[in-house]
Amino acid sequence: MLREPPPVSSRSPNNAPVRCRLLPAMRRWEHPLVLLGFTLLTLLMTWPEALLLGRGINAFGDVVLQMTAMTWDAHALTTNPLGLFDAPFFYPYAHSNAFSESLIGETLVALPLFWLTGGDPGPAHNFNFLLSFVLTGYGTYLLTRDLTGNHVAAWAAGIAYAFTGYRFVQSGHLNILATAWFPLTLWALRRGLRGNHGGYLALAAAFVVCMGLFSVYLVYFLALLIALYLVWWAVWGRRQGAQYTGEGAYHALNAPTTLRALRGTLPVKLVLAGLGAGLVLLPFYLPYLAVNRELGLARSAYEVQGWAAKPGFFLNVLPTNWLWATLLPDFMVSNRGERQLFPGALITGLALLGVGGWGRGLVLRRRKIAVRPAAAPPPAQNTQHPRAAASRPAAPPTTDERGFYLLLAAAAVVLTFGLRVRLPGQNWDLPLPYTLLYDWVPGFTALRVPVRFVLLLDLALAVLGGYGLTRLLAWRALRRPAVLLLPLLLLEYGQVRDLRNNRAMRPLDPQPYTWLATHPGPTVELPMGDSLFSDVWYTYWATYDWQPLVSGAGSFMPPGTVEVAHALAAFPDPASVALLQELEIRHVVIHLSQYPAATRQALTARLARTPALHKVFTAGADEVYEVAADPWAGRIAAALPAGGWVWLGRGAENRAPALETLAYGLQYGRLPGAGLPPGSAVAGDLTVGTRPLPPLPFGRPADLTLLPTGDPAGADAATVGRPVYSNALATLYRRDPALRLRYDLTALNAPTAPHGLAVPPAGTHFAPGGVVGTPYQSELLFAAFAPATVQVGAARIELPAGLSRYRLPVQAGDTPLALDLQASSAGGPPLLLRADVRAAAALAPADPPAPLTPLTHTLVLDLAAATADKAGLITTAWRVVPQYPGNDPLTLSLDIYQKPFGTHPDGHLGTWSLPLAAGGEGRSYTLTLNPVAKTAGATLNGGGTAVFAWTGPPHWGDFAATLNLYAGSRLLEQLPVYDFTLDDGTGGLLEFLPAPGAVVVLPFGK
Repeated sequence: MLREPPPVSSRSPNNAPVRCRLLPAMRRWEHPLVLLGFTLLTLLMTWPEALLLGRGINAFGDVVLQMTAMTWDAHALTTNPLGLFDAPFFYPYAHSNAFSESLIGETLVALPLFWLTGGDPGPAHNFNFLLSFVLTGYGTYLLTRDLTGNHVAAWAAGIAYAFTGYRFVQSGHLNILATAWFPLTLWALRRGLRGNHGGYLALAAAFVVCMGLFSVYLVYFLALLIALYLVWWAVWGRRQGAQYTGEGAYHALNAPTTLRALRGTLPVKLVLAGLGAGLVLLPFYLPYLAVNRELGLARSAYEVQGWAAKPGFFLNVLPTNWLWATLLPDFMVSNRGERQLFPGALITGLALLGVGGWGRGLVLRRRKIAVRPAAAPPPAQNTQHPRAAASRPAAPPTTDERGFYLLLAAAAVVLTFGLRVRLPGQNWDLPLPYTLLYDWVPGFTALRVPVRFVLLLDLALAVLGGYGLTRLLAWRALRRPAVLLLPLLLLEYGQVRDLRNNRAMRPLDPQPYTWLATHPGPTVELPMGDSLFSDVWYTYWATYDWQPLVSGAGSFMPPGTVEVAHALAAFPDPASVALLQELEIRHVVIHLSQYPAATRQALTARLARTPALHKVFTAGADEVYEVAADPWAGRIAAALPAGGWVWLGRGAENRAPALETLAYGLQYGRLPGAGLPPGSAVAGDLTVGTRPLPPLPFGRPADLTLLPTGDPAGADAATVGRPVYSNALATLYRRDPALRLRYDLTALNAPTAPHGLAVPPAGTHFAPGGVVGTPYQSELLFAAFAPATVQVGAARIELPAGLSRYRLPVQAGDTPLALDLQASSAGGPPLLLRADVRAAAALAPADPPAPLTPLTHTLVLDLAAATADKAGLITTAWRVVPQYPGNDPLTLSLDIYQKPFGTHPDGHLGTWSLPLAAGGEGRSYTLTLNPVAKTAGATLNGGGTAVFAWTGPPHWGDFAATLNLYAGSRLLEQLPVYDFTLDDGTGGLLEFLPAPGAVVVLPFGK
C-alpha cells in the first residue's frame, strides 16, 4: 500500500496551529477482507456462472465477437505484439482489431487462463465478467470509505454500484463492465490532490491506463469524470476539509485558494501524471485514429439519438430482476435493448437522505452534530487510547464532497438524453451538452449509446447513498437496523440467471479450419453475410488457422466488405471470380449446408465447370476450393511510373462497387502485390469507407485508368487511353502519351467545381497555366442544354444540345493555355466541362481549327444543389439531354434510404419516379418533396408532370437521397442529392445537408 499522505497544517480560529489527517487510514487487513467479501457476493449474485466457468455463456453476437478479440489478442501478444491491431479479419482492411473494442486489458488479466486451457476464450471471458463485479465493489468501497470513514456505508455503496441493474444489462459487453476504474481513479486522484501526493497521482494515472486498455468506450466517460472532478475541486473542493474539535464534532478547514497554498508542485505532478498516462496509451489508440482517418467510420446523429434515454427508462428493469419483475411486471419490465436504467429504490432513498441537510453540515452522531467552526483549539488527546477513541465519532468524514456527486448525477442524467430533447408543448429541440462532445471531441462520434452514461449516475447515487447510510448510523437506535439494509440491497439487485445457452468453445479438430492452418493464404467463406454479426462465427473459427479472412464482425463494417458480399452472391460467375483474384484470395470455403437444398446441386456443378477453381479439401458438407492466381492488382503497380497517378472509376453504370477494396489496397498498400511506386497515388470517383477518393491534381491526367469491363467510356481512346489488361471485372488503360495536361472543371478541386465553367453572354476567361514545351492543340468539351453559339477566341461555333468536342490548334509550344469564351443560348449558359492539352506536330498559321464533333449516344445531366424551405419542403432541380440509343424506357427517380450505421442503407423511405423520353433536346425538371407526408410534385420545362410514388415504412431517422437513372430495371447512374433527418417525436425535418450537385456525362456507346 502507498503510505498515507502527511497531515495538513492549518490554524484554528484563535491562530493556534493544529494538524489533522485529511485521509482516514485503512488497516492492512481491510483490503483482502473486502476483496474476499465481494468475491463471495459476486459468486452469489451471478450463481451458477462459476459452475460454468469453462463454457461459452450466451454465445452469440457480441459475446462471440469479444471472445474472438481476446483470442486474437492472446495470440498476438505472444507471437507478434507489434501487430496487435492487425487482426486477420475484414481483409484487406488494416487495423481491423480497432473496428471494435480490442479488450487488451481483459486479455492481459486472463493470459494465464489462455495458457492453461490451450487458448480457450470461454474461461477468460467468464473470469473477466466475474472480476468486473469484484473490482467495481472494491473500488467503490475504497472511495466511499475515504469519503465517509464508515465501513458499513462503504459496503453498501460497493454493493449498490457493483450489482446495479444496468451492469447486468451489459452482461455481454466486457468493455462496458469495466466500471471499476471509475471509483478507483477518483479514490487515488482525491488522495493525491488532498495531500499533494505524487504517488497517489501516479496511481490515478495507472488506473486511467487500465481503463484505456479495458474499454475504449468508457475511457471517454472516465476523461469526462476526471475533468468534472478537477473543475469542482479547483472551484470548491480545495476549500473543504475537516478538523476534529474534541467535542464530538468537526470544524471546517477553509483552506486558502492561492497556488502557494496548493503547494506549487501539485500542478506539475498533475501534468506529469496525465502525460504519463497519455504516452502509455498512445500506441494503443493510434490504430483507432488511423481507422477513422482512412475510413471515416462514425455513428450518425440519428443512430446516437435512437439510443438516448427517455424519462420512462429510469423505471425499467430487466425481466430477470428477482424483486421488481415479480412485484410490478407490467409496469417496470422492459425487454428492449439498454432501456433498463432503474438504479434501485433503496440506494436512491439513501442518496436522498445523504443529500438532505447539505449546506448545514454533516450529521455524525445521534442527533445533530454539524461541521462548524471551533471556538477554541482542540484539546490535546491521546488518540491511541481506547477511551479517547470511544469519546469521538467512530468514522469522521474527511471532506464533504456531496456537492460533486450531485453535480455528477445531474451531468450523467443530462448526457443520457443524447444530443437534444424536445420540451413539452414545443415544436423545436433543445440542444444538450452531448452535442458539444459529439462535434468537438475526437473519436466521440464512434460512441453509439448515450444511455450508458447512467453508469456515472449509478456511481454518484452509490456514493451519496453511502453518505445517507452514514447519517442513519449516527443515531444509536438505528445502527443495527441500518446494517440490515445491506442484505436488502442484495435482494433488490438479485437476478434470475438463465445460463442454459452455453457451449464448449474450443473443439479439438474443427474442419476445415485445421486444414487451412497448414495451407496459408487469404480466405473467403460462403455464403457471406452483409451485416455486422452475420459472419461472427466465421470470424471465431478463423482463430484456428489465423489466415486473412474477408469476413468479419465488429462495431463497424467497411462498406467495401458489404459490396464484396453482394458481388459474391453470384459466385462463381466470372466477375466474382475475378474479384477474388483481385483480392489475391487463395481459398474459398463453401458451406453447402447453408444454401437452399434446391440450389446445392446446381452450385456444385457450376463450381466444377469454373476453370479458375480447384477443389482441394472436403469435410462433410464443407468444401474448400483453391483460386487460380491472377494478381492483377500487381499489374497496376507494375505499369504505374514513379510519381504517377492511377484513377479508379465506378463506371457509367456503377458496375463494380466492390472495386473499393482494390482502391483501399492500392491507397494503403494492403494487397501483397499492390505496392505502388514511390511518389505514386490513387484518385477516382469511388469511396473508401465513407471518404471519397481524392481527385487528380488539377491539370494532371491519370497515367493509368481502371474502369469496369464493358463501360462505354472505355471505348473512347481519347478519354482513357489504350487497354493494357482486362478481365471480367475491370479493364486497365494506359494514358495516351500525347495527352500532356487535363483540366477537369467538374472535379472537386477545380475552381469551377462541381458544375464546370459556365460560359455567359458577357464572356469569361480561362487561363489555368501549364506549359507543354512543344506545339500543342487544346481539346474542349462542352455541354449545352439547348442550342448555343459560343465564341472561342476568333472562332465561332454552333453547339447543339448535348455534348460536343472542339479542337483548337496553338502554335507556340511555350504558351500556357488561355481561353476567352463568350456564349448565348435560350436554355441557359453552356458549360465547359474539360480542357485537354495534347502535343501535336507544328501547324501552319493558316490551318483552320478542327471542326466541332458532336458526341451522340450520351446523356448529359446538370444537377443543381437541392434546397429546403421553412415548411420542410425539399426541392431538387436538374437539366438533362438524354441521347439514349437503346429501346429500354428511361426513368429518373429520387430514392431515399435510411442510414443506421453510416456504412450501408437499411429502411427504404420511398421512391419518386419520372419517365424520361430519350431524345436530343434538353429538358428542365424540378421535384419538390414533402418527406414527412411522403408526397412529391414535379415540373417539366415549367409545366406540371406526373410523379409515380412508392413509399416504405420508415417515418423518422437519418436518410440519404440519391437521383437514379434507370434503363428498364438496369441502374445507369446514381448521384447523391442530399441527406436529412426526420425527428422521431414530431416527424419534422430536423436537419438538411445538400450535396453540392454535379454534372454527369454518361456515354452509352453505339
